[in-house]
Amino acid sequence: MRPTLPIVLVSLLATAATAQPTPQQNTVDGSVLIRNVRVFDGERVIPKTDVLVLNGKIARIAPAISAPASTPLVDGSGKTLLPGLIDSHTHTWGTALRDAAALGVTTVLDMFTDPTTAAGFRKLDGSAAGRETADFRSAGVLVTAPKGHGTEYGMAIPTITSPGEAQAFVDARIAEGSDYIKIVYDDGHTYGIKFATIDKATMKAVVDAAHARKKMAVVHIGDLAGARDAISVGADGLVHLFVDSMPDAGFARLVATHPEFVIHTLSVPEPDSWGDGGQVIARAGRGTDEILQAEIDGAQLESSQARRLFLRNRRPDLYAKWVGR
Repeated sequence: MRPTLPIVLVSLLATAATAQPTPQQNTVDGSVLIRNVRVFDGERVIPKTDVLVLNGKIARIAPAISAPASTPLVDGSGKTLLPGLIDSHTHTWGTALRDAAALGVTTVLDMFTDPTTAAGFRKLDGSAAGRETADFRSAGVLVTAPKGHGTEYGMAIPTITSPGEAQAFVDARIAEGSDYIKIVYDDGHTYGIKFATIDKATMKAVVDAAHARKKMAVVHIGDLAGARDAISVGADGLVHLFVDSMPDAGFARLVATHPEFVIHTLSVPEPDSWGDGGQVIARAGRGTDEILQAEIDGAQLESSQARRLFLRNRRPDLYAKWVGR
């Protein structure tokens, strides 16, 4: 977490729309004094204190802080100030960064997007407009096999077939601006579909190539065996949790004994494994047609084939309805 102005203001304003600076104040320069606020810093609670932010960084946390006369003031009485949240697996488009910030998410980690789109979002970082959006980091184009997962969305992307291509492939992604490297090691069988996928040797070569350039390598897996393979070749993290079996104590020990993290994305496997999230959304007032169109529009799918594959793989509950059109 970076101690930046968006972390302070967004988190406060997300819980307290009534906390306002005085009319003459302007926070564009990244300075503000928040008074009499309850603070949770991720580990402990401070019942009542002041927080001073200068030029976009938290300068001091203490009771009764004195600040320069021109510093904007926010009354935090009765409110709670939190660190900015991090959404660690997104696919980002449209107004997503502004929407995230409005809900207290100050950093998003995108796991696959077009390099041009990613470059546009990165330009917001450090700008005046960027103070109203979440910070953006992205893998850019993912590492996948020909006809592998990631190739089905109607957007032409480069693919990889062998370990010998790994370093050049990784270097090309870094040249496009990728902040880390995402690898797909999943043939789709866990979800009852079939994709081509890279082999374990190629995955290891990509991980090594990323580390050679001091970049993190994270892996999309679909089953427990894939998760174990990814950890064994030195990947830094898993960006999904498997659904073919429950994580057992042995897997937990394996993760704990390696410099590994797991982004579980439980909302992804939930409809396929144990829950009824899709039905809950529909019952909450959004009809199937509206959900269907939002899924297609959000993914920016232009061809009918891409729409068909997207829905078959990501929204099987809506696939049959769309095919009937």
